[in-house]
Amino acid sequence: MHPLTWWILFILAGIWAQRFVAGVDFLAPGLIICLQEGKIKHALWLALVLIILQEGMGGLAFGAGILWYGALTVFFFIGRWLFESKNLLFILIIGAGMGVWHFFLVQMMASLQDMVASPGPLFMESVLQAVVFSVQWVFVHSLYKRWVRHEHAL
Repeated sequence: MHPLTWWILFILAGIWAQRFVAGVDFLAPGLIICLQEGKIKHALWLALVLIILQEGMGGLAFGAGILWYGALTVFFFIGRWLFESKNLLFILIIGAGMGVWHFFLVQMMASLQDMVASPGPLFMESVLQAVVFSVQWVFVHSLYKRWVRHEHAL
């Protein structure tokens, strides 16, 4: 499968999944996979598309998507110094970091909009984000390796 076709299908599936599990980003593992493959140019384009989509679909003030994917990218590059980027432990740590970041980001963005985020449900949503990120990465990474032609660029 051509990489462009793969990413379009991935984005459509991620948007569909987000419809059923509120507050969980199903698109973030795709950015990590792109970074792991060393395709920085593709990762920038993918990040731009994901940010535009998340800003349009989300209920928080503008900037939450930028902060979300910016933190994900920072976690990746910092963590890559300590771990092999395709190691499952590395992914679990990024997933946990994104779960914690989700909690604080939603709290911060909600307060900017004079909204109150209920800590109990937000905590569970953050734990779910951490678990879904890690499990989804394992699934999507194996599909990416199996189905995408790697000798061709986008």
